[in-house]
Amino acid sequence: MRVIKLKKSDDIAAVIQIIKDLKDREVVFEFEDGSPLLTSSSNLKLMKKTGEVMGKKVRVRTNDPTGRMLAIKAEALDGEAIAAKVVTPRPMPSRMRSMDSGPRFSDIRPNTRAVAPMRMPRAAVESPYVRSAPEQVRPVKARRSGNFSKIFVVTVVVLVLSVFALAVLLPTANITVYARSEPITRDTEITVDKSATSPDVSKMVVPGQAISREVSQTKNFPATGVKNVGTKATGSVQLYNFTKNTLTLKSTTTVLLANGKKFLFTKDVTGLRPTATIGTGAEAEVDPSSLIPPIAIVAQDPGEDSNIAANTKFNIVNAALGNQNVYGVDTAALTGGTTKTIKIISQPDLDNAAASMTNSIAEQAESDFNQENSTSDIKILPTGITKEVLAKTANRKAGDEGENFDMTMIARISGLSYNESQVKDLVKQKITSVLSDDKFLVDKAEESASASFKSLDLARGTGVLSVHYETVAAYKIDTENLPKILAGKNANEIKEILLTKPEIDRVDVEFSPFFVNKAPKLNGKIYIHNKLSQE
Repeated sequence: MRVIKLKKSDDIAAVIQIIKDLKDREVVFEFEDGSPLLTSSSNLKLMKKTGEVMGKKVRVRTNDPTGRMLAIKAEALDGEAIAAKVVTPRPMPSRMRSMDSGPRFSDIRPNTRAVAPMRMPRAAVESPYVRSAPEQVRPVKARRSGNFSKIFVVTVVVLVLSVFALAVLLPTANITVYARSEPITRDTEITVDKSATSPDVSKMVVPGQAISREVSQTKNFPATGVKNVGTKATGSVQLYNFTKNTLTLKSTTTVLLANGKKFLFTKDVTGLRPTATIGTGAEAEVDPSSLIPPIAIVAQDPGEDSNIAANTKFNIVNAALGNQNVYGVDTAALTGGTTKTIKIISQPDLDNAAASMTNSIAEQAESDFNQENSTSDIKILPTGITKEVLAKTANRKAGDEGENFDMTMIARISGLSYNESQVKDLVKQKITSVLSDDKFLVDKAEESASASFKSLDLARGTGVLSVHYETVAAYKIDTENLPKILAGKNANEIKEILLTKPEIDRVDVEFSPFFVNKAPKLNGKIYIHNKLSQE
């Protein structure tokens, strides 16, 4: 269970978005006292309904008494509901003294004073040369009154029309609904066939094109071989032959081993007769007269490590001799071995250079071909290419001294190309055929396609392409009846209504002019804009 504390600034749209984004199946929202969302049970009902649509259990927790009552009404309160308290109305205070409503003395006292009417002189009334005052001012007042009436009527009409225009004609609502979207991934196999003339979604086949060209390259490579050109240790050994036969040891087939190093005779050894002894048992000694003079030897390789101390035993290895007891001992130390190394071209250097150039030529052929077709979607892959080396040569041979060398190679590159757009369209058609009715593939959405040939038969001009494709699918939103449903609703109500739909991810609402706070009812100026949530 997930517990989320809400702030007073959180509106119902933000809470609905949290419910949609949560992976938990049960969530409890804690409200602060005085949260605007606790002013109406419709907010709590909307939260609960959204959770049910998304398969989640939504509960409310608050210490606000009004909020708890609304949560109980919405059946969303977490824990036991608190029974509503009965509130006894406070009694009205009794009137301590009634007001004196009797008539005042001045109201009932008769007015005993009479005002005598004013009288005009008889001569003034009867004079034929004097007009009455009403006859002189009546036309001017009538004209002024008529003009004022007209101005008043026009002003009222203008005000009424202005109010009508402001209240009915001008208000508009722009409502943007963002449809939920999700990535779509497909792995499939498509046959590339040079005999095909057009893509076929039923057979998953696209046309291919066979290519063949000769490519040559010359590159320089570093030498990594090392050769010791120092001096070899020399000396001599006294040979002992404890066999019953006189032996001949060839210098070309005999090796002497000591301290892990190899040594050679400087000439063939002949007449190596058996070594005799004087005395018997533990007192037996070699008879010097039975020995031949010491034989000169030289180290097989140069280096200081071939300098051997005196009285060292040398085992003699000869295929014809076998394991018979024949050996030598140096009566004096072997000396003269020194070390000096130089760089040489080794055979592995030549082999690695040839392999590198074979791959490099294939990459060059692929790059040249794709560059030639850069304005089209024709593509050739490394897995769709075969390489045949026609000739290769290096300016130095193995064992030559040097820091680097050049190699030139000529190769034939053959391959099978295809139209990448046709492959993508084929995959999209396949996805669309199995996509549910409430979804669609987004046009011009970010897409990616990677491919490699699983098998290739250049003789027949066919190959099987393994394709990994990624794009975006979005949910369809029916906006036809939304203006009727949303007419007269404020921004929060519009969001509450729309966010209950699982296909809608979020909603933006804008009213104009500035004084409008509800969608218009009469003029039909409710505009619904459908966008993707990722835009």
